Formats: sequence, C-alpha cells, structure tokens
Amino acid sequence: MALLQVNSLSVYYNGIQVLWDASFTVEKGSITALVGSNSSGKSTTMNTVVGLLKPASGSIIFQEEEITGLGVYQRVERGICLVPEGRRIFPHLTVKENLEIGSYVQRCRRDMHYSLEWVYDLFPRLKERNKQAAGTLSGGEQQMLAIGRGLMSKPTLLMLDEPSIGLAPVIVNLLFELIVGINNKGVTILIVEQNLQKTLQIAQKVYVLETGKIVAEGRGEELLDCEDIKKAYLGM
Repeated sequence: MALLQVNSLSVYYNGIQVLWDASFTVEKGSITALVGSNSSGKSTTMNTVVGLLKPASGSIIFQEEEITGLGVYQRVERGICLVPEGRRIFPHLTVKENLEIGSYVQRCRRDMHYSLEWVYDLFPRLKERNKQAAGTLSGGEQQMLAIGRGLMSKPTLLMLDEPSIGLAPVIVNLLFELIVGINNKGVTILIVEQNLQKTLQIAQKVYVLETGKIVAEGRGEELLDCEDIKKAYLGM
C-alpha cells in the first residue's frame, strides 16, 4: 500500500529548476531511499515533500489525500516529519526540552510523556543526559537527539536527510541499526544518505536521482549488485 506518492514533481530553487518530473512511491512500512551524487536534487525533494518548497508542477499524495497545497504544520499534523541535514537542535536547551518541542503539534501533546519514554528506550544515552545542554553532546548524540525529536511528533512518515554526515564509522553502524529498529516499530522511513553501502543494504526500494531526474529504481540489494548503476550514478 502506498503511503506517499510523488507525481511528476518539478521544483525551482532561486530561479533554477532543480527537479524535473520526478515521480516515486513510498510503501507503508518500508525503508525507501533517494540516492545520487551531490546536487542531484535529493534534499530539494525532501524539502518539497515536507512543504518547505513549493513545486512548479506535480502533486504529492499522502495517505490518499493530496497535500500539495498544504503548509508545513498541516503536513506535520498529518504525520510527516523531516529530520533535516545538520541536526538543527537547540544547543542552549536541555536534551529533554529539545525532545518536548517535538510534541508540540496538537495531536501529540497529550501523549508527550509516553513518547518521551519511547524515545528514551530507543536512545538510553539521551535519558542519561536529559538535563544536559544539547550543545554539549557529541555529534552522534546530537543526531540521536534530532531523530528522537522527530519521533516525538509520532510520525507516520519519518524523513531523514543525511543522518550519518560527520559521524565516526562506529557511530554510523549504530545509527543504521537504530534506523532499522525504528522501522521495525512500524514507522515508514524515507532516507537521503551519503553512505550508499549502508543505505542500499537496508532499503527495500531505492530511487536514483541524477541532475534532478529519477534515472533508476530498484531494490537496494539489486542496485548494490549492479555495476553499471554504481559506476554511472553513484560514484561507487
């Protein structure tokens, strides 16, 4: 069953066309990945799905409702959450305060306590540091906090934009294990990620973007075995 359908999406950024008739589907319960070289349009796609950018043409269907014209807060209320590249936590607030901000959408406020306990179960390190200023956390801990804050909004679709960037390899391995664990809890995931090897290993469906166009698609394991795709589009 399709949770998200993106149909013929064309998007301009600062007057330059970045996406060209891009179409893809995210199945409910899946891990779906958008991969490609730098400046291929991956982050633009994520920002358009969440409502930060408006498409010039095309449509976005979420849970069988067209949301193309809705604002960001309306999409969050419907269960779409973007964890942006660069984490963008509030460094002077505590870990707990950062997490609580994620529950301020109306449908989540009454369940804030239960959501907080769920996030602490997933990320015990955050519970240990719940009174600590977020800016004093390590890079890996800050990424956990950013994902945890996203989960506090009880997303149906969790979008992760470059979650492993700047992290040590051992933390990257842990992060991907956590992403799979979150998906196993029933959260559908759409991920943009620079670590192609890891991404192709966990994604059920992968779309390859090149200069704003989707040029290939398939199961992660299929693309991982396809030398032509790896050389032509993924730089592997």
